Amino acid sequence: RDVERSRGLGDVYKRQIIFADNKQKLTENPERFSSQLKANRSISLVARTVKEGYLSSEVSEFHLRKIEEPFVSRIKRFQDPAEEVKVSLTGVQTLILITEGTEDGTHNDHTDWCEASLRKENGEKVYLSDLEPVLSVQGWGTLGKDKSVKGLPLLIAGRKFNRGLGTHSNSKLVFDLQGKYKEFHAWIGIDDGAEKSGSAIFRVQILK
Repeated sequence: RDVERSRGLGDVYKRQIIFADNKQKLTENPERFSSQLKANRSISLVARTVKEGYLSSEVSEFHLRKIEEPFVSRIKRFQDPAEEVKVSLTGVQTLILITEGTEDGTHNDHTDWCEASLRKENGEKVYLSDLEPVLSVQGWGTLGKDKSVKGLPLLIAGRKFNRGLGTHSNSKLVFDLQGKYKEFHAWIGIDDGAEKSGSAIFRVQILK
């Protein structure tokens, strides 16, 4: 069938387009996408874009999903006070929480998303530690729910938190929200169990 160009395809940015049939790569075309696609139902289109801001993933109905990044922290270091994060989730389908190492690498980067929660329109609070992420990857250890990556209480600069997520950079957590929530809340920082070399950048990304 003929499929019209979707938003993000056919603009001035270079794309890498991969066509796959039964999970077998058929062809790659890293050139500019400038013509209509003809595809049958057995072909899935995967678009990986060079331009920052688009999700590298299988594309549903040939539409790219644009990533927005409403929050990026400065470099958080060991013993820095916890920083509050609030992000609007109106119309958001997917929430992505990322921590990244800095110039000193990722050793001892024990990163905490304390009191990480979602708020509904009626004020109801849902803690992320009560939900299962659809993706959870990190540089060391396993995801701590209501505890640090070491399995200890969540502590940032001596401040204790009862709820939250303990990760280790580089990490990525992806939650399927289905547009049900109004706001994301958290307190971020390097866990006291990280020792002096811990430092990281925190990012919150959303897809609508």
